[in-house]
Amino acid sequence: MAERSRSCVSALLRVVTIWGTLLLAFPSVSASLILKEPHERYVSFLKGTDRARHGCRVGNRCRDHRGIARAGGGICVNYDTNREGAEETAAVIREAAGDVVLLEADVCSEAAVEAMFAEAKRAFGTPTILVNSAGIDALGKPIAEMSLAEWEAALRTNLTGPFLCARAFVRGLAQANAAGGKIVNIGSVHEEIPRAAASEYCASKGGLRNLTRCLSLELAPQKINVNGIAPGMILTPMNQADLDDPEKLKKDEETIPLRRGGQPEEVARLALYLASSDADYVTGASYVIDGGPMQNQGQGVVKRTLAGIRREKGTAQNQKSALLVDDLRRMVAPLGASLLDRRDRALILLGFAAALRRSELVALRVTDVRMEEEGLVLTLRRSKTNQEGRLEKIAVAYGSEPTTCPVRALRAWLAAAGLVDGPIFVGLTPQGGLRDAPLGDRMVAHVVKRRCKAVGIDPELVAGHSLRRGFETRPPGRRNPIG
Repeated sequence: MAERSRSCVSALLRVVTIWGTLLLAFPSVSASLILKEPHERYVSFLKGTDRARHGCRVGNRCRDHRGIARAGGGICVNYDTNREGAEETAAVIREAAGDVVLLEADVCSEAAVEAMFAEAKRAFGTPTILVNSAGIDALGKPIAEMSLAEWEAALRTNLTGPFLCARAFVRGLAQANAAGGKIVNIGSVHEEIPRAAASEYCASKGGLRNLTRCLSLELAPQKINVNGIAPGMILTPMNQADLDDPEKLKKDEETIPLRRGGQPEEVARLALYLASSDADYVTGASYVIDGGPMQNQGQGVVKRTLAGIRREKGTAQNQKSALLVDDLRRMVAPLGASLLDRRDRALILLGFAAALRRSELVALRVTDVRMEEEGLVLTLRRSKTNQEGRLEKIAVAYGSEPTTCPVRALRAWLAAAGLVDGPIFVGLTPQGGLRDAPLGDRMVAHVVKRRCKAVGIDPELVAGHSLRRGFETRPPGRRNPIG
């Protein structure tokens, strides 16, 4: 009996994914059969629309379920105008599951929805599970050719309908003083993936996604869980073109990582889980069931986002150790009066004191330095976070210790090298002469590593960025980090 009852619910939910509106009532289903709660009533309300617009032949797709068993209660099939399709569906269900009631209602109509819920309550009691399932697909029209009526039809069916049903559902629970309930909104992967010539459809599904999230917060105090399902290509009459054309189906399935379209019962099983007590701690989620295409889209979004972050903020540095004041004292203590030693001392101390990036250090020119009575002012013309060339001023004060003072070190280097123009930090020839070209930014890391190694600091733990990181570890409020 357990398997037969479980099959009944799954099969009926499969009908829902094809048809539109279905009301299930199970007043005496035992815990082990379906939802693991004894003698609880489960009523699943699924809103519908006129599937005649899509050429839907529901009954043809329900004939595989003649073996489903009756679990008790009644079933309502809602339809808009396609009564013939609804009766065909009802006949298949009636053969296996018992009593079926057909309810005509347009879920885009406030009055019709209220009347439908009132009729359902008279038949089976207050519904505790609502599944908003039906929708209309995109017309394939660009916005310039779309009429207002066509736009509004998609929004009313795909978004206003779920709103009206959810409102009636919540009001019904409140009036009955019912403890908790479940709402499952059937959306689409196009709640996230935009599609050209489908603005009305994508906008309505994106709205449904946010409606789901908002209601999950609003209704949580009443213990009403609200979740969504975002199907991709499911082989229902909404994809009739694929069902009728094997070549088109094959081509479309090649775009899906799992290389196949989804089956309605796969969506049904997910809906069944979200409607059950197993999902009592799940709310506000949207479950993608698409065979993988969303992951391809997600990778593209992530790549573009990360590229934008890199452009704006720069590439994150490897996590190297910060150089602190005591480390700098050790590094510069052995340095003498040679051009190489004077250059390296100025580079290390100025980079630390001004918290400069490697690229900023090597881009400095003599004309970017203005000596002041209390120190110096640097002008940065461009940096990773300033690609527009806005001038940035950085003041560096004299240090109290002459051997580690960045201002004195820079003055000494400029005087010894005789630099009055051009780049400040230039390379040296093997004979100790000056090169015309500035140091490359990687040479900053080379200088730092070489000077660390000379005094027993592991060079593998540091890099050019260690100068800047060392400054950033200082307590706030200290403009002179060394003296």
